Amino acid sequence: MGGDGNLGPQIYSDFKEMSSGASSDVVLLALVDYPGDRCSRVMEARPHSMDPVCQLPEICTGDPRPISDFLARGLVSFGEETRFAIGFWGHGHGVFGDFDSEEILVDRGVRFGALGAPPLLASGDRSMLPDETSGNSLTNREAGSALAVAFSRARRRVPVDLLFFDTCLNGSVEVYAELERFARVFVASSLLIAGAGWHYELWLRIARDRPPETAEEWAHFAVKAYEVAYSQSKEPAHLVATRCGAELVEAFAGLVEALSRLEPREAKRLVKEAGLRSASVYYKENLDLRQLVRRVRGMAEADGLVEVREAAERFLGVQEEVLVSETAPKIGAEGLCGMTVWCPVYGDLEDVGRYYGGLEFCRRTGWGELVRGVV
Repeated sequence: MGGDGNLGPQIYSDFKEMSSGASSDVVLLALVDYPGDRCSRVMEARPHSMDPVCQLPEICTGDPRPISDFLARGLVSFGEETRFAIGFWGHGHGVFGDFDSEEILVDRGVRFGALGAPPLLASGDRSMLPDETSGNSLTNREAGSALAVAFSRARRRVPVDLLFFDTCLNGSVEVYAELERFARVFVASSLLIAGAGWHYELWLRIARDRPPETAEEWAHFAVKAYEVAYSQSKEPAHLVATRCGAELVEAFAGLVEALSRLEPREAKRLVKEAGLRSASVYYKENLDLRQLVRRVRGMAEADGLVEVREAAERFLGVQEEVLVSETAPKIGAEGLCGMTVWCPVYGDLEDVGRYYGGLEFCRRTGWGELVRGVV
């Protein structure tokens, strides 16, 4: 929980929700960075109380090392029958601002190799859990490093049930590609999260009263709790649960490959026109993924580009298959799929291109090269 900043007051109301939903069967451990970095604590939600497990020295939530320490301890603190969910709480920006000149990473072979590989920290080249005291944030690659090290230390070789984000804008295919291997289901919002965040009390009570039999069921509980909590809200409140696996990214890579077989100018024209007709989310070049691919499919069909049309259809089919649950659309979220992709059809306004090539999504799909100079 990255509370060092303007979200600090929200920590205490969420503590109350967590403790109200906790039980002997549903436990929540939280690494909490308090406003101003006065201190950090590991807290445990018990029925009607939040109890400190230990007090820690000041930490920076932009540093993956204390996060990996906390996660590893959590993973080994419960029996084999325990179902795990790992969540990030605080500000989020998806793929935007995902740069840190002092990025702390493990080797890519550890981040994307077999779970449980030995961790060797290495220094490398900001997007989530900003730490106001240090001015640092946790990049998506650092989050992957924290999870890889934690799994290794805990000797955990299978994914947890859920990886969830009580943060804004992390319903991004780039975030998904970076972290999906650590969980069975990915739960996030491509929009801004409502001001009060997730409704932990309702979600945990549902899980307590009806213990989930699968990761998908647990994720569905989270989505429906969020939907109920904001049913009367004017905020667009769009939370989406997506089954994790390589299929989604591989299907998009197939589309990029089909586009790359076109004459470069034609491919860029197709992507640009499709992008200009797709909804942007918060940042102008942050586009709804499904809308973009649907527009590409429609234009390819009109132009007789059979291979591109078929690749787009395959992707849309896979995306539908991996969808687990989503909140009902509200004003501002109609037609959105809950997952975005960077597409600089208005120019690289946020300077994402300087680090995009280092992201796993770009490595696996070639998307960054295809959209370079698309304007």
